Amino acid sequence: MNKILLFLFFSFLSFPMLAQEKTVRGKVTNAEDASALPGVSVTLKGTNQGTVTDGDGKYAIQVSTQESTLVFSFIGMTPVEIQVGTQELLDVSMTADVTQLSEVVVIGYGTGEKRFLTESVGVVKAEAIKDIPVATIDGILQGQTAGVQVLQNSGTPGGGMSVRIRGTTSISGSGQPL
Repeated sequence: MNKILLFLFFSFLSFPMLAQEKTVRGKVTNAEDASALPGVSVTLKGTNQGTVTDGDGKYAIQVSTQESTLVFSFIGMTPVEIQVGTQELLDVSMTADVTQLSEVVVIGYGTGEKRFLTESVGVVKAEAIKDIPVATIDGILQGQTAGVQVLQNSGTPGGGMSVRIRGTTSISGSGQPL
């Protein structure tokens, strides 16, 4: 009977050691320049448990098993998955996720891919307008694209401007931009 009680006593003492959680700490950096990455999401794979890196790229998260896997994700970076094992200090270096974006055109009423564009589009490059000594964007556009007229409503400095595209007459609406 004493042996059974001793066995049960030692079993209960060793049981918490099996289910004991540990804290994994570390720092997340950018692989290019080794700068800290604040705001990286650090989650325990398969659970909703997680944390976010602080301003210095540091984090701390509780894990329960050595088989736990941490998932590091950040916008513009390739996600990283690392199995914790026996490590308590886990520094991670993330690389930029360089993916080819298709060309996108922003138009007055939405966005779309360039290959689906059916309207006429005028492009003003930064090199063409960088030396123009005009304070407002409407003044810079004057004379840069075909069909765009920029008119000053009054002679007062800072007065309103009218921007007309493709003239003043239109079958279905005004010539003002959307």
